[in-house]
Amino acid sequence: MKLAEEESFDSAWIADVGLHRETFMMCALACQGTRRIRIGTGVVNPYTRHPGLIAAQVATLQEMSHGRAFLGLGAGGYRALRQLGISTWDRPALTLRESIKVIRGLLEGEKLTFRGSVLAVANAQIDFQTQARPPIYLGVMLGRQGLRMAGELCDGALLVGPLGNQTKRIVETVKQAASDSGRDPQEIDIAMTAPFSVSRKPVEAIRAAKQTVAELGVLDDRLRPAILAEGITDEAISRVKDAVQQGRAAEEAVTDAMVDLFGIAGTPSDCVEKIALLRKIGINQIVVGRPARQSPEMMKIIGKDIIPILR
Repeated sequence: MKLAEEESFDSAWIADVGLHRETFMMCALACQGTRRIRIGTGVVNPYTRHPGLIAAQVATLQEMSHGRAFLGLGAGGYRALRQLGISTWDRPALTLRESIKVIRGLLEGEKLTFRGSVLAVANAQIDFQTQARPPIYLGVMLGRQGLRMAGELCDGALLVGPLGNQTKRIVETVKQAASDSGRDPQEIDIAMTAPFSVSRKPVEAIRAAKQTVAELGVLDDRLRPAILAEGITDEAISRVKDAVQQGRAAEEAVTDAMVDLFGIAGTPSDCVEKIALLRKIGINQIVVGRPARQSPEMMKIIGKDIIPILR
């Protein structure tokens, strides 16, 4: 986080994945070690945490960070939640919609009573003075309900991508929902998380991205319709799955075309060119996928040769 701040990154999205390190603890540590960078979750879910507790946690983070917090909320990663015996798909759209209402109300200082189809709170209120409400981002993939919910109820959306020719349609769905709800579409901050790899040697950058492309894109069944629509065959997907299941390196099966579809990889100028194209269709923020796998040298290249050009 300190290095990211030094290299002029704007935001730090800290994942909440299964039984990895606890997200809000990591956010608190990041607050103590930084002064400028925005810090938030990417993303927490209303299945492992009650939305009321999420509201209190992000309000605490907002206080600790002196106003630098944000909340990323989503339905949760199904592979991770299965470990805990939790059904991710128990009315996810309705659960998220009710969660957003509860979290927003509590963060705005309300004494809230709410009884929905999934959630209920009675005379709930955060027990300390809350600062300005942190922005809420909804993490969504392809589902139209989720995309429209982000535009209707949230301050921003966290998309998974890029997804080739479908990226523009996804962005337009979010913005149209904002407009239909009487909101200014330009005020919706649209972020996109992407496997990211940059090197002075493009072949090395593409190779380094392949494992993350496999995990965040090719192997996620929720993205399968998008993958097939972009011309990647069932046979190609199966080769990636077989490689991973057999313990072989994903780069043996992940093609350069898959990296081009799901990732941002290559030389600094290659990455700048792709990000510029994404900006033209409405992506405001690129989230560097899997920063833990980025070497300090790679982050320094981003800070020196990519961020200044795009600012």
